[in-house]
Amino acid sequence: MSRSKSGKRLDSYSLIIVFLIIGVAIFLIINFIPSRHFNKSPRQITKLYYADNISPAHADIIRLFNEEYAGQIQVIPIDLSFDRFTTNERKELLARSLRSQNSRIDVFAVDVIWVPRFTRWALPLDEHLGDIARTQILDQAVTTAYYGGDLVSIPIYIDIGLMYYRRDLIRALPNGEELERKIQGSISWDELIRLHGSMMPSEYMYMFQGDQYEGIVCQFLEILASQEGAIFKDGQLDLTSEPAVNSLRYMVDLIYKYQMTPADVTAFREQESYRYAIRNDVPFLRGWPGVDQSPEDYGQDSTKVKELALAPFPHFGDHPSAGVFGGWNLMISKHTTKVDASVKFIRFFLSEESQQIMIDKGLYYPANKNFYEKENYIREYPVLQYYLSVLKQGVHRPQVENYTEISEVLAYFLNRALRREIDPAQALAKAEEMIHSNRVLVRE
Repeated sequence: MSRSKSGKRLDSYSLIIVFLIIGVAIFLIINFIPSRHFNKSPRQITKLYYADNISPAHADIIRLFNEEYAGQIQVIPIDLSFDRFTTNERKELLARSLRSQNSRIDVFAVDVIWVPRFTRWALPLDEHLGDIARTQILDQAVTTAYYGGDLVSIPIYIDIGLMYYRRDLIRALPNGEELERKIQGSISWDELIRLHGSMMPSEYMYMFQGDQYEGIVCQFLEILASQEGAIFKDGQLDLTSEPAVNSLRYMVDLIYKYQMTPADVTAFREQESYRYAIRNDVPFLRGWPGVDQSPEDYGQDSTKVKELALAPFPHFGDHPSAGVFGGWNLMISKHTTKVDASVKFIRFFLSEESQQIMIDKGLYYPANKNFYEKENYIREYPVLQYYLSVLKQGVHRPQVENYTEISEVLAYFLNRALRREIDPAQALAKAEEMIHSNRVLVRE
Protein backbone atom coordinates (compact mmCIF):
# COMPACT_ATOMS: atom_id res chain seq x y z
CA MET A 1 0.00 0.00 0.00
CA SER A 2 2.81 2.40 0.93
CA ARG A 3 4.43 1.89 -2.44
CA SER A 4 1.17 2.70 -4.21
CA LYS A 5 0.60 5.92 -2.19
CA SER A 6 4.17 7.02 -2.84
CA GLY A 7 3.68 6.48 -6.55
CA LYS A 8 0.52 8.52 -6.53
CA ARG A 9 2.30 11.39 -4.76
CA LEU A 10 5.09 11.20 -7.32
CA ASP A 11 2.56 11.32 -10.17
CA SER A 12 0.94 14.39 -8.60
CA TYR A 13 4.29 16.14 -8.31
CA SER A 14 5.07 15.29 -11.94
CA LEU A 15 1.76 16.76 -13.11
CA ILE A 16 2.39 19.94 -11.15
CA ILE A 17 5.85 20.29 -12.72
CA VAL A 18 4.43 19.70 -16.23
CA PHE A 19 1.75 22.35 -15.70
CA LEU A 20 4.37 24.80 -14.44
CA ILE A 21 6.53 24.20 -17.51
CA ILE A 22 3.55 24.68 -19.81
CA GLY A 23 2.57 27.88 -18.00
CA VAL A 24 6.08 29.31 -18.26
CA ALA A 25 6.17 28.43 -21.96
CA ILE A 26 2.85 30.20 -22.61
CA PHE A 27 4.08 33.26 -20.66
CA LEU A 28 7.25 33.42 -22.74
CA ILE A 29 5.32 33.06 -26.00
CA ILE A 30 2.85 35.81 -25.13
CA ASN A 31 5.42 38.25 -23.84
CA PHE A 32 8.52 37.73 -25.92
CA ILE A 33 7.48 36.45 -29.33
CA PRO A 34 6.06 39.11 -31.73
CA SER A 35 2.31 38.96 -32.11
CA ARG A 36 2.51 38.62 -35.90
CA HIS A 37 3.61 35.00 -35.42
CA PHE A 38 0.34 33.94 -33.90
CA ASN A 39 -2.21 36.69 -34.64
CA LYS A 40 -3.96 35.64 -37.81
CA SER A 41 -6.73 38.31 -37.76
CA PRO A 42 -6.83 40.51 -40.93
CA ARG A 43 -5.25 43.97 -40.92
CA GLN A 44 -7.74 46.81 -40.56
CA ILE A 45 -8.24 48.67 -43.84
CA THR A 46 -8.15 52.49 -43.84
CA LYS A 47 -11.26 53.77 -45.60
CA LEU A 48 -10.61 57.09 -47.31
CA TYR A 49 -13.63 59.18 -48.35
CA TYR A 50 -13.04 61.29 -51.46
CA ALA A 51 -15.58 63.88 -52.71
CA ASP A 52 -15.44 64.95 -56.37
CA ASN A 53 -17.16 64.65 -59.70
CA ILE A 54 -16.33 61.01 -60.34
CA SER A 55 -15.89 60.78 -64.09
CA PRO A 56 -14.82 57.51 -65.79
CA ALA A 57 -11.22 58.80 -65.59
CA HIS A 58 -11.52 59.47 -61.85
CA ALA A 59 -13.10 56.04 -61.33
CA ASP A 60 -10.20 54.34 -63.14
CA ILE A 61 -7.64 56.08 -60.96
CA ILE A 62 -9.52 55.13 -57.80
CA ARG A 63 -9.70 51.51 -58.96
CA LEU A 64 -5.95 51.36 -59.68
CA PHE A 65 -5.12 52.97 -56.33
CA ASN A 66 -7.33 50.51 -54.46
CA GLU A 67 -5.64 47.62 -56.27
CA GLU A 68 -2.16 48.89 -55.41
CA TYR A 69 -3.05 49.41 -51.75
CA ALA A 70 -5.34 46.38 -51.40
CA GLY A 71 -5.65 45.34 -47.77
CA GLN A 72 -4.27 48.72 -46.59
CA ILE A 73 -6.28 51.64 -48.01
CA GLN A 74 -9.63 51.75 -49.76
CA VAL A 75 -10.78 54.99 -51.42
CA ILE A 76 -14.55 55.36 -51.23
CA PRO A 77 -15.79 57.96 -53.75
CA ILE A 78 -18.50 60.49 -52.93
CA ASP A 79 -19.82 61.45 -56.36
CA LEU A 80 -20.78 65.13 -56.59
CA SER A 81 -21.58 64.74 -60.26
CA PHE A 82 -21.86 67.72 -62.61
CA ASP A 83 -24.93 65.96 -64.00
CA ARG A 84 -26.74 66.21 -60.66
CA PHE A 85 -25.28 69.33 -59.07
CA THR A 86 -24.32 72.77 -60.35
CA THR A 87 -20.87 74.03 -59.42
CA ASN A 88 -22.43 76.30 -56.81
CA GLU A 89 -24.45 73.43 -55.32
CA ARG A 90 -21.28 71.35 -55.06
CA LYS A 91 -19.57 74.20 -53.23
CA GLU A 92 -22.39 74.54 -50.71
CA LEU A 93 -22.68 70.79 -50.12
CA LEU A 94 -18.96 70.55 -49.40
CA ALA A 95 -18.93 73.61 -47.15
CA ARG A 96 -21.92 72.33 -45.16
CA SER A 97 -20.23 68.97 -44.61
CA LEU A 98 -16.79 70.33 -43.74
CA ARG A 99 -18.13 72.76 -41.13
CA SER A 100 -18.74 69.70 -38.96
CA GLN A 101 -15.73 68.13 -37.29
CA ASN A 102 -17.55 64.82 -37.70
CA SER A 103 -17.49 65.03 -41.50
CA ARG A 104 -16.56 61.73 -43.15
CA ILE A 105 -14.81 63.55 -46.02
CA ASP A 106 -11.02 63.14 -46.01
CA VAL A 107 -10.00 64.40 -49.48
CA PHE A 108 -12.10 66.76 -51.57
CA ALA A 109 -11.87 68.60 -54.89
CA VAL A 110 -12.38 72.35 -55.19
CA ASP A 111 -12.72 74.70 -58.12
CA VAL A 112 -9.59 76.87 -58.20
CA ILE A 113 -11.67 79.92 -57.27
CA TRP A 114 -12.82 78.22 -54.03
CA VAL A 115 -9.33 77.67 -52.62
CA PRO A 116 -9.30 80.82 -50.42
CA ARG A 117 -12.72 80.02 -48.96
CA PHE A 118 -11.99 76.34 -48.21
CA THR A 119 -8.59 76.99 -46.65
CA ARG A 120 -10.28 77.26 -43.23
CA TRP A 121 -11.19 73.54 -43.46
CA ALA A 122 -7.99 72.33 -45.13
CA LEU A 123 -4.78 70.82 -43.82
CA PRO A 124 -1.57 72.77 -44.64
CA LEU A 125 0.30 70.62 -47.12
CA ASP A 126 3.84 71.94 -47.44
CA GLU A 127 5.44 69.31 -45.19
CA HIS A 128 3.46 66.54 -46.89
CA LEU A 129 3.36 67.55 -50.55
CA GLY A 130 5.65 70.56 -50.92
CA ASP A 131 8.05 68.60 -53.12
CA ILE A 132 5.22 67.80 -55.56
CA ALA A 133 4.20 71.46 -55.75
CA ARG A 134 7.75 72.65 -56.34
CA THR A 135 8.88 70.09 -58.90
CA GLN A 136 5.95 68.42 -60.68
CA ILE A 137 3.20 70.98 -61.27
CA LEU A 138 2.89 73.52 -64.09
CA ASP A 139 3.69 77.07 -63.02
CA GLN A 140 0.31 78.28 -64.28
CA ALA A 141 -1.47 75.72 -62.10
CA VAL A 142 0.62 75.82 -58.94
CA THR A 143 -0.27 79.48 -58.33
CA THR A 144 -3.79 78.36 -57.42
CA ALA A 145 -2.45 75.88 -54.84
CA TYR A 146 -1.35 78.56 -52.36
CA TYR A 147 -3.24 80.97 -50.17
CA GLY A 148 -1.62 83.45 -47.81
CA GLY A 149 1.77 81.99 -48.69
CA ASP A 150 0.78 78.48 -47.54
CA LEU A 151 0.39 75.39 -49.71
CA VAL A 152 -3.20 74.30 -49.09
CA SER A 153 -4.15 72.37 -52.24
CA ILE A 154 -2.72 70.37 -55.14
CA PRO A 155 -3.94 70.90 -58.74
CA ILE A 156 -4.98 67.72 -60.58
CA TYR A 157 -5.88 69.35 -63.90
CA ILE A 158 -5.88 72.82 -65.41
CA ASP A 159 -8.45 74.54 -67.63
CA ILE A 160 -8.43 77.79 -69.54
CA GLY A 161 -11.12 79.62 -71.48
CA LEU A 162 -10.68 79.01 -75.20
CA MET A 163 -12.25 79.87 -78.50
CA TYR A 164 -13.33 77.01 -80.71
CA TYR A 165 -13.84 77.43 -84.42
CA ARG A 166 -15.41 75.22 -87.08
CA ARG A 167 -12.69 74.08 -89.47
CA ASP A 168 -15.16 73.03 -92.14
CA LEU A 169 -16.88 76.43 -92.21
CA ILE A 170 -13.60 78.39 -92.26
CA ARG A 171 -11.90 76.21 -94.88
CA ALA A 172 -14.91 76.56 -97.18
CA LEU A 173 -14.19 80.30 -97.54
CA PRO A 174 -12.15 81.58 -100.53
CA ASN A 175 -9.15 82.43 -98.32
CA GLY A 176 -9.88 79.69 -95.77
CA GLU A 177 -6.34 78.37 -95.23
CA GLU A 178 -4.85 81.82 -94.65
CA LEU A 179 -7.71 82.76 -92.36
CA GLU A 180 -7.30 79.58 -90.33
CA ARG A 181 -3.62 80.34 -89.72
CA LYS A 182 -4.59 83.79 -88.49
CA ILE A 183 -7.29 82.35 -86.19
CA GLN A 184 -4.84 79.89 -84.67
CA GLY A 185 -2.48 82.73 -83.81
CA SER A 186 -5.36 84.96 -82.53
CA ILE A 187 -7.55 86.99 -84.82
CA SER A 188 -8.50 90.53 -83.76
CA TRP A 189 -12.03 91.45 -82.75
CA ASP A 190 -12.14 94.00 -85.58
CA GLU A 191 -11.22 91.29 -88.11
CA LEU A 192 -13.92 89.03 -86.69
CA ILE A 193 -16.52 91.78 -87.09
CA ARG A 194 -15.46 92.42 -90.70
CA LEU A 195 -15.54 88.70 -91.41
CA HIS A 196 -19.10 88.52 -90.12
CA GLY A 197 -20.19 91.34 -92.38
CA SER A 198 -18.54 90.14 -95.56
CA MET A 199 -17.98 86.43 -96.06
CA MET A 200 -19.61 84.24 -93.44
CA PRO A 201 -22.99 82.80 -94.46
CA SER A 202 -23.98 82.03 -90.84
CA GLU A 203 -26.53 84.32 -89.22
CA TYR A 204 -24.42 84.58 -86.07
CA MET A 205 -20.67 84.64 -85.67
CA TYR A 206 -19.71 84.13 -82.03
CA MET A 207 -21.27 82.38 -79.00
CA PHE A 208 -20.49 82.86 -75.34
CA GLN A 209 -22.20 82.13 -72.03
CA GLY A 210 -24.36 85.02 -70.78
CA ASP A 211 -26.59 83.55 -68.08
CA GLN A 212 -26.37 84.80 -64.49
CA TYR A 213 -23.48 82.63 -63.24
CA GLU A 214 -19.69 82.36 -63.27
CA GLY A 215 -19.50 81.84 -67.05
CA ILE A 216 -20.59 85.40 -67.84
CA VAL A 217 -18.00 86.71 -65.38
CA CYS A 218 -15.26 84.69 -67.11
CA GLN A 219 -16.10 86.17 -70.52
CA PHE A 220 -16.17 89.67 -69.01
CA LEU A 221 -12.77 89.14 -67.36
CA GLU A 222 -11.29 87.76 -70.59
CA ILE A 223 -12.38 90.76 -72.65
CA LEU A 224 -11.18 93.05 -69.86
CA ALA A 225 -7.80 91.30 -69.60
CA SER A 226 -7.32 91.54 -73.38
CA GLN A 227 -7.36 95.32 -72.83
CA GLU A 228 -4.88 94.79 -69.97
CA GLY A 229 -7.51 95.69 -67.39
CA ALA A 230 -8.54 93.98 -64.15
CA ILE A 231 -11.29 94.27 -61.53
CA PHE A 232 -8.80 94.83 -58.69
CA LYS A 233 -6.39 97.76 -58.62
CA ASP A 234 -3.83 98.13 -55.83
CA GLY A 235 -5.70 95.49 -53.86
CA GLN A 236 -9.04 97.28 -54.10
CA LEU A 237 -12.10 96.32 -56.11
CA ASP A 238 -12.45 98.63 -59.12
CA LEU A 239 -15.39 97.83 -61.40
CA THR A 240 -15.99 101.33 -62.71
CA SER A 241 -12.72 101.85 -64.58
CA GLU A 242 -12.91 102.83 -68.24
CA PRO A 243 -11.61 99.41 -69.46
CA ALA A 244 -14.22 97.61 -67.32
CA VAL A 245 -17.11 99.71 -68.65
CA ASN A 246 -15.83 99.35 -72.23
CA SER A 247 -15.57 95.56 -71.82
CA LEU A 248 -19.16 95.16 -70.69
CA ARG A 249 -20.36 97.56 -73.37
CA TYR A 250 -18.52 95.45 -75.95
CA MET A 251 -20.31 92.31 -74.77
CA VAL A 252 -23.63 94.12 -75.17
CA ASP A 253 -22.59 95.37 -78.62
CA LEU A 254 -21.78 91.83 -79.79
CA ILE A 255 -25.48 91.09 -79.39
CA TYR A 256 -27.25 94.29 -80.40
CA LYS A 257 -24.88 96.49 -82.40
CA TYR A 258 -22.85 93.98 -84.39
CA GLN A 259 -25.51 91.24 -84.18
CA MET A 260 -22.76 88.62 -84.04
CA THR A 261 -24.30 86.87 -81.05
CA PRO A 262 -27.96 85.92 -80.48
CA ALA A 263 -29.79 87.48 -77.53
CA ASP A 264 -30.50 83.88 -76.43
CA VAL A 265 -27.06 83.79 -74.78
CA THR A 266 -28.49 85.79 -71.86
CA ALA A 267 -30.08 82.48 -70.73
CA PHE A 268 -27.26 80.15 -71.83
CA ARG A 269 -24.67 78.31 -69.79
CA GLU A 270 -22.04 76.00 -71.27
CA GLN A 271 -24.10 73.15 -72.64
CA GLU A 272 -26.88 75.34 -74.04
CA SER A 273 -24.38 77.59 -75.82
CA TYR A 274 -22.43 74.63 -77.21
CA ARG A 275 -25.54 72.97 -78.60
CA TYR A 276 -26.89 76.20 -80.11
CA ALA A 277 -23.57 76.98 -81.81
CA ILE A 278 -23.20 73.51 -83.28
CA ARG A 279 -26.83 73.15 -84.37
CA ASN A 280 -26.92 76.61 -85.99
CA ASP A 281 -23.42 76.51 -87.55
CA VAL A 282 -22.05 79.42 -85.53
CA PRO A 283 -18.36 79.36 -86.53
CA PHE A 284 -16.82 80.71 -83.27
CA LEU A 285 -17.58 79.59 -79.72
CA ARG A 286 -16.24 80.41 -76.27
CA GLY A 287 -15.81 77.30 -74.17
CA TRP A 288 -13.66 75.20 -71.86
CA PRO A 289 -11.50 72.25 -72.92
CA GLY A 290 -13.63 69.21 -73.65
CA VAL A 291 -16.41 70.72 -75.78
CA ASP A 292 -15.54 68.16 -78.46
CA GLN A 293 -14.97 65.30 -76.02
CA SER A 294 -18.19 63.34 -76.66
CA PRO A 295 -19.56 63.95 -80.18
CA GLU A 296 -22.17 61.24 -79.64
CA ASP A 297 -23.88 63.48 -77.07
CA TYR A 298 -24.89 65.83 -79.89
CA GLY A 299 -26.93 63.28 -81.83
CA GLN A 300 -27.27 64.14 -85.50
CA ASP A 301 -24.81 67.03 -85.07
CA SER A 302 -21.99 64.69 -83.99
CA THR A 303 -20.12 65.10 -87.30
CA LYS A 304 -20.08 68.89 -86.80
CA VAL A 305 -18.55 68.48 -83.33
CA LYS A 306 -15.62 66.63 -84.87
CA GLU A 307 -14.85 69.76 -86.92
CA LEU A 308 -14.19 71.91 -83.82
CA ALA A 309 -10.62 73.16 -83.33
CA LEU A 310 -8.90 75.21 -80.63
CA ALA A 311 -7.83 78.84 -80.91
CA PRO A 312 -6.90 81.71 -78.59
CA PHE A 313 -9.49 84.41 -77.98
CA PRO A 314 -9.59 87.41 -80.31
CA HIS A 315 -7.52 90.42 -79.24
CA PHE A 316 -7.82 94.20 -79.30
CA GLY A 317 -5.19 96.14 -81.25
CA ASP A 318 -1.68 95.33 -80.07
CA HIS A 319 -2.86 93.76 -76.82
CA PRO A 320 -2.52 89.97 -76.42
CA SER A 321 -5.57 87.77 -76.10
CA ALA A 322 -6.35 86.31 -72.68
CA GLY A 323 -8.24 83.33 -71.32
CA VAL A 324 -9.32 82.83 -67.72
CA PHE A 325 -7.73 79.91 -65.88
CA GLY A 326 -9.90 77.19 -64.44
CA GLY A 327 -9.30 73.72 -63.08
CA TRP A 328 -9.73 71.67 -59.93
CA ASN A 329 -7.46 71.09 -56.95
CA LEU A 330 -7.43 68.51 -54.17
CA MET A 331 -7.48 69.43 -50.48
CA ILE A 332 -7.20 67.33 -47.32
CA SER A 333 -9.66 67.99 -44.51
CA LYS A 334 -7.97 69.36 -41.41
CA HIS A 335 -10.20 67.07 -39.33
CA THR A 336 -9.15 63.84 -41.04
CA THR A 337 -7.45 61.12 -39.00
CA LYS A 338 -6.04 59.58 -42.19
CA VAL A 339 -3.36 62.06 -43.26
CA ASP A 340 -0.83 59.47 -44.48
CA ALA A 341 -3.41 57.68 -46.61
CA SER A 342 -4.68 60.99 -48.01
CA VAL A 343 -1.17 62.07 -48.99
CA LYS A 344 -0.54 58.74 -50.72
CA PHE A 345 -3.75 59.13 -52.71
CA ILE A 346 -2.89 62.66 -53.89
CA ARG A 347 0.62 61.58 -54.86
CA PHE A 348 -0.93 58.73 -56.83
CA PHE A 349 -3.28 61.18 -58.57
CA LEU A 350 -0.32 63.32 -59.68
CA SER A 351 1.65 60.35 -60.98
CA GLU A 352 2.23 60.19 -64.72
CA GLU A 353 0.12 57.05 -64.98
CA SER A 354 -2.89 58.74 -63.39
CA GLN A 355 -2.45 61.99 -65.26
CA GLN A 356 -2.34 60.05 -68.53
CA ILE A 357 -5.66 58.45 -67.62
CA MET A 358 -7.08 61.92 -67.01
CA ILE A 359 -6.23 63.09 -70.51
CA ASP A 360 -6.97 59.79 -72.29
CA LYS A 361 -10.32 59.07 -70.66
CA GLY A 362 -11.56 62.53 -69.74
CA LEU A 363 -9.61 65.03 -71.86
CA TYR A 364 -8.60 66.76 -68.63
CA TYR A 365 -5.39 68.64 -69.32
CA PRO A 366 -2.71 67.44 -66.86
CA ALA A 367 -1.29 69.59 -64.10
CA ASN A 368 1.85 67.44 -64.12
CA LYS A 369 4.44 69.43 -66.10
CA ASN A 370 6.15 66.30 -67.47
CA PHE A 371 3.41 66.01 -70.09
CA TYR A 372 4.52 69.33 -71.56
CA GLU A 373 8.27 68.64 -71.35
CA LYS A 374 9.04 64.97 -71.99
CA GLU A 375 9.60 63.96 -75.60
CA ASN A 376 7.44 60.83 -75.44
CA TYR A 377 4.40 62.83 -74.27
CA ILE A 378 5.05 65.67 -76.73
CA ARG A 379 4.95 63.12 -79.56
CA GLU A 380 1.86 61.34 -78.20
CA TYR A 381 -0.12 64.51 -77.34
CA PRO A 382 0.88 67.27 -79.78
CA VAL A 383 -2.20 69.28 -78.76
CA LEU A 384 -0.58 69.88 -75.36
CA GLN A 385 2.13 72.05 -76.88
CA TYR A 386 -0.48 74.28 -78.47
CA TYR A 387 -2.42 74.24 -75.22
CA LEU A 388 0.70 75.32 -73.33
CA SER A 389 1.15 78.31 -75.65
CA VAL A 390 -2.42 79.37 -74.81
CA LEU A 391 -1.81 78.84 -71.09
CA LYS A 392 1.03 81.36 -71.24
CA GLN A 393 -1.55 84.03 -72.07
CA GLY A 394 -3.94 83.04 -69.28
CA VAL A 395 -5.12 85.21 -66.40
CA HIS A 396 -6.16 84.16 -62.91
CA ARG A 397 -9.33 85.32 -61.26
CA PRO A 398 -8.73 87.27 -58.02
CA GLN A 399 -7.57 85.02 -55.18
CA VAL A 400 -9.68 86.59 -52.46
CA GLU A 401 -11.79 84.80 -49.87
CA ASN A 402 -15.02 86.49 -50.91
CA TYR A 403 -14.53 86.00 -54.64
CA THR A 404 -17.64 83.84 -54.97
CA GLU A 405 -19.76 86.59 -53.37
CA ILE A 406 -18.20 89.20 -55.69
CA SER A 407 -18.85 86.94 -58.68
CA GLU A 408 -22.49 86.36 -57.73
CA VAL A 409 -23.23 90.09 -57.56
CA LEU A 410 -21.22 90.84 -60.69
CA ALA A 411 -22.94 88.06 -62.67
CA TYR A 412 -26.35 89.47 -61.75
CA PHE A 413 -25.57 92.97 -63.03
CA LEU A 414 -23.64 91.76 -66.10
CA ASN A 415 -26.66 89.70 -67.10
CA ARG A 416 -29.02 92.65 -66.61
CA ALA A 417 -26.80 94.75 -68.87
CA LEU A 418 -26.82 92.05 -71.56
CA ARG A 419 -30.61 92.02 -71.38
CA ARG A 420 -30.55 95.83 -71.86
CA GLU A 421 -32.32 96.35 -68.55
CA ILE A 422 -29.56 98.66 -67.33
CA ASP A 423 -26.72 100.66 -68.90
CA PRO A 424 -23.27 98.96 -68.64
CA ALA A 425 -21.71 101.82 -66.64
CA GLN A 426 -24.64 101.87 -64.24
CA ALA A 427 -24.59 98.07 -63.91
CA LEU A 428 -20.94 98.03 -62.84
CA ALA A 429 -21.39 101.00 -60.47
CA LYS A 430 -24.32 99.26 -58.78
CA ALA A 431 -22.38 96.01 -58.53
CA GLU A 432 -19.42 97.74 -56.89
CA GLU A 433 -21.68 99.62 -54.49
CA MET A 434 -23.46 96.44 -53.41
CA ILE A 435 -20.21 94.53 -52.91
CA HIS A 436 -18.66 97.33 -50.84
CA SER A 437 -21.78 97.64 -48.69
CA ASN A 438 -21.94 93.87 -48.06
CA ARG A 439 -25.62 93.95 -48.90
CA VAL A 440 -27.36 90.68 -49.66
CA LEU A 441 -28.20 90.32 -53.33
CA VAL A 442 -31.96 90.34 -53.86
CA ARG A 443 -32.88 89.50 -57.43
CA GLU A 444 -35.48 91.82 -58.90
